Amino acid sequence: AGNCKTLASNVFKMDNIKPTASFSLEAGTYSGAQTLSISTNDNLSNIKSIDYNITLDGISKSSGKINGSSHTINLNENGQYVVNITVTDNALNYQNYN
Repeated sequence: AGNCKTLASNVFKMDNIKPTASFSLEAGTYSGAQTLSISTNDNLSNIKSIDYNITLDGISKSSGKINGSSHTINLNENGQYVVNITVTDNALNYQNYN
């Protein structure tokens, strides 16, 4: 007689695992323009963002943040490229790659 109470339940996820990334190109020397594809994965909380910085012969060429799990970068100038990325998942775990 009016003594009922609805109980709420919550589901919690624990994610202490860093996200992973893979690249379509191996380190090496290439002739002609190349496209570097970056793919990321996180099975528990999904990818929040990819931060990237690209240098060409030691000079910063491009940088930014992608809200998503993949990105492509066109490499079409002569010289030595260095690509550094940080992948962050929605639990704020991160992994650096360079």
